[in-house]
Amino acid sequence: MEVGVGGFIALGAECEVLALSFHPLRGQVCVAIASTSGCELVEADTATGDVLARIPLGRRVRHICHQLVGAGGGWGEPAVLILAYDGGDVEVWDSETRVLKDRMLPSKKDEGKAVTAMASSASGTSAIIYYVRGGTSIERAEVGAGKSMR
Repeated sequence: MEVGVGGFIALGAECEVLALSFHPLRGQVCVAIASTSGCELVEADTATGDVLARIPLGRRVRHICHQLVGAGGGWGEPAVLILAYDGGDVEVWDSETRVLKDRMLPSKKDEGKAVTAMASSASGTSAIIYYVRGGTSIERAEVGAGKSMR
């Protein structure tokens, strides 16, 4: 894909970009924004700038990333979209259908603590997510193929 210099994606009037992630295969970007009307996820085509979807979130996103989860890692492999919120919970969505697959809630001691760092990788048909809340330890979750481990 060739990217033109000076292109843009119109997100709307007076919004704050909270986080963004480029889909590894589809030439699309997901942008979490906050505005006076609330928080939402905007999915846009990077070549044309066309907004493809706007999904209300109801809360602020701290981190967002895509992760391929297929065994081959190539075209046609499924991907998940991982969102970490200011309140400390982490959600995993199917990036194609935008359906919630799993949610990791903070423990009682970490309730209300934002996710301060997040990384992901793939293992076969699963996504492995590493995240930190409050800076005391790294949590690990494996999501996909019918499993969710913490």
